[in-house]
Amino acid sequence: MLYAIDSDDVLFVLNNSLQEYKVELDRSKGIVDTKVLTTEEIFDYNLGMVWGCSLDEAFEVIEGFFNSEYFDRMQPIPGAQEAISELEQMGHELIVLTSRPSWMKQKTIGQIDKHYSGKFKEVLFSGEWSKNPNGNSKGVICDDLGVDRLVDDRFKYCNDASKFGIESYLFDLEGKYAWNKKNGDPLPAKIKRVSSWEEILEEK
Repeated sequence: MLYAIDSDDVLFVLNNSLQEYKVELDRSKGIVDTKVLTTEEIFDYNLGMVWGCSLDEAFEVIEGFFNSEYFDRMQPIPGAQEAISELEQMGHELIVLTSRPSWMKQKTIGQIDKHYSGKFKEVLFSGEWSKNPNGNSKGVICDDLGVDRLVDDRFKYCNDASKFGIESYLFDLEGKYAWNKKNGDPLPAKIKRVSSWEEILEEK
C-alpha cells in the first residue's frame, strides 16, 4: 500500500517547539505572561484564535519559528521512527505529504533526512498551511497519486481524502490533540482516530 504521511505533530513534535518559541518571542517584546500551551489547550488549527491575534500575525510568528533554532531542534513523535521502519520493512511505499509551504522545502527535506533517512520515496507540499494557499488539496493529491492511506492530525485533510474513498488515520497522540476533536462528533466511516503509531501498526 501507498501511505501519505503528514509531517507536523505526526512525524515531528511541532506544537511544543512552536509554543516555546512564541513564549521567547513575547518575552523579547516585554510580554511576560505568555505560557507554553499544551496540546490539550491548542483548541483550533487557526493559531490566531488560540493566541488571540490576527491570522496574519500568527503566520508571522510561524514563519519566524520555521527560521529559528526551535525548528532545528524539533524531535520525532514517540514511536514514529520505529513505525516508519516497520511499515517500510512490510513492503509499503511511504511519502511525506505536508501542508507546509514550498519555501520550506529545503529545511523540511533536511529535517526528514536527518531523522528518517531513506525511508520516504518523496516529500510533497500542498501549501495549505500558509497565508496564501495555492495548488491542490491533500485529498486531490492523494487521489492523483493513488494513495491508499493518509496519516494526518487535521480532520479537514482526512475528511477531504475520504471524499475520494481514501482511508485515513486521524493522528491524536495520547488523545490530547484538542484541535482535531471536531466538537466530539462521530467521525466518517473512512476516518479512524489513533492515539499512537503503535495503534496504526496494530491495524495491519
